[in-house]
Amino acid sequence: MQYCNLDTEIRLTNYMPIPRSVLELSLPSTAVLLYGVLLDRGTLSQKNDYTDVSGWVYVVYPVVELSHLLNLSDTSVKNNLRILEQAGLIHRIRRNRKEANRYYLRIPQDAVMETGTDRILPEKSQKSATMTERKLPPNNRKKQHNFSNQYQYMEEESL
Repeated sequence: MQYCNLDTEIRLTNYMPIPRSVLELSLPSTAVLLYGVLLDRGTLSQKNDYTDVSGWVYVVYPVVELSHLLNLSDTSVKNNLRILEQAGLIHRIRRNRKEANRYYLRIPQDAVMETGTDRILPEKSQKSATMTERKLPPNNRKKQHNFSNQYQYMEEESL
């Protein structure tokens, strides 16, 4: 890798945006770096018009690719995504089992140069259900335990 000095003529091309107000939050550095990666992918999603019906730009980035990029384990990436979600910086919509999740990015107001209309987060109906809200399949084990066999075995009969 070759380096050059930063002077007044140099224009940066390849960098990740991280708002200063995000640095002021008490987040782990890996979560801040992950947020920067998602924002970088968010600019690409803007260019490729990855929007939902309400006009929100979403990011599709599989956890496996994020873990390879950041040199972290999948569990660590998932934990940092959860931290970002709890901080209100991302909103995650869980997809089907083999599809990557969609991440809606929340940007601090002081980092935005131009604002459109304020929009509300995607509807709760689009949100994934929590474990208590999901209708779980019936448990068939109880039926098996209640099943009683009426047949009586004889003494010399083999099972």
